[in-house]
Amino acid sequence: MNAATSKLLMGMLIEAALIFLLVATVLALVYGVALLAAPSRTLRFNDVASRWFSTSSVQDALNKPHDLQRVIYRRHRWIGVLLLVGGGYVLWILLARYDPALVAAPLKRSLSPRLAGAILDAAWWLIVPANALAVIVGIIMFARPSLLRGVESFTNREVSTEAVGTMLDGVYSAPDRLIRTYPRLIGIVIVIASLYAGGTLARILLK
Repeated sequence: MNAATSKLLMGMLIEAALIFLLVATVLALVYGVALLAAPSRTLRFNDVASRWFSTSSVQDALNKPHDLQRVIYRRHRWIGVLLLVGGGYVLWILLARYDPALVAAPLKRSLSPRLAGAILDAAWWLIVPANALAVIVGIIMFARPSLLRGVESFTNREVSTEAVGTMLDGVYSAPDRLIRTYPRLIGIVIVIASLYAGGTLARILLK
């Protein structure tokens, strides 16, 4: 992937994210106007839309133990090659062909140069060590996977999602109570915030 293609893809991703945020802002504006114009109907809509969804079925699937050792060790050479090639390719791109100025150019349309540079630097320092580790693990997996058994015994432990599921299954009605108590005030706040955010996003997109 050459520099021009990378720049084009990065610009498309950023633009898609901005458009998504703009659409969300427009929906928020519509909701705020509805609270001002017809608060009783909007509150009835809230009652219909405020449904409780249980995550118990997802938790059951996540908490079920899955033994991947046999699959991994049976095909350890293929897995080692995939890790080595994938990690090596990413390292080659980031160490030999990466141009921070080209990648930062689309970000600077919506962010300050200092913030854009900080984000790219942080991403670089996260991705490069991770892929270097992937290369090392790939070599070990291909040549001598038994060296990873010590790490495997440490990482092979059960992680329960029960605490997270309990938190997600909780009912939080404070926002609904606040909207029901002060519908027009909340509507004004939502309208002002969405107009400001929408205007900012529109200016960035139209630059």
